[in-house]
Amino acid sequence: TANQVLVGTLSDQVYAIDKKLLDPRRPENPSKTDKEEGLIPYTEYIPLVPQRFVSYTHEILGLKQISCYPTTRESSVLMLAHGVDLFYTRLMPSKSFDTLEDDFTYSLLVTTILALFIATVVLYSMVQKDNLKRNWV
Repeated sequence: TANQVLVGTLSDQVYAIDKKLLDPRRPENPSKTDKEEGLIPYTEYIPLVPQRFVSYTHEILGLKQISCYPTTRESSVLMLAHGVDLFYTRLMPSKSFDTLEDDFTYSLLVTTILALFIATVVLYSMVQKDNLKRNWV
């Protein structure tokens, strides 16, 4: 999963920085082995991408602390930022890889499981009959 560092900005917003951007081993001209290791080229400044603002366009007045709490899902974490205002959200740095889509076809899943169960029962009884025939011969 992707790791992010959450920072408060001077404009009282929360920004998520990809941990790869903070790696001190980033070379200016990465070699092939550096690229295989996942190192990205060094830049003098950390780029500000508007989509990385966790608080979107909201300001958290008097931002003092950012707290994160784990969830039962591996792909998400709960974040609470507070000062005078409160901001609470669920973050998914690596997208939601351990959740099902809204249009997931549960009926197909249940049908497949039932078909496999019936096939297992039928094959088990066929094997039992075949073993019985072999023992009598």
